[in-house]
Amino acid sequence: MYNLVVFASGNGTTLQAIIDAIKENKLNAKINLVVSNNENAYALERAKNAGIEIYVIHNKNTNDVDIELTEKLKNYDVDLIVLAGYLKLIGENLINNYTIINTHPSLLPKFGGKGMYRNECT
Repeated sequence: MYNLVVFASGNGTTLQAIIDAIKENKLNAKINLVVSNNENAYALERAKNAGIEIYVIHNKNTNDVDIELTEKLKNYDVDLIVLAGYLKLIGENLINNYTIINTHPSLLPKFGGKGMYRNECT
C-alpha cells in the first residue's frame, strides 16, 4: 500500500478521483494528509468528508513553506506526494526528500500560467 499526501489548491476533483479509486480498490493506497495553500479550497471539504486529515499553509514565502512542509511531513509515512491542482511552487527540500507526481491538467510549459517557473514564464 502506498501512503499518499495530496496537495490541492482548488476544487479537488483529482483528489476526489483518488479517494474514489481507493474506495473502489482500484488503487492500493491511503491518503494520510491533504495539504492546501487555500483555506477556502473545496478540496479540503472533500478530504474532511472522506475522514482525511487536512493541513492549511498560511505562509506565502516559498522557502518558508518548503521548510514548514518538510517538517510537517516528517510526522507521516510518505511514499508519494501527489500535486493535484496545487498552484504553488514546490521547494527544494520537498523535491530532494520525497517522490512527487504532478497531475497538472495543462500542457506545460505552454499553458502553465504566470510565474510557473518563477519569472521565466509569463
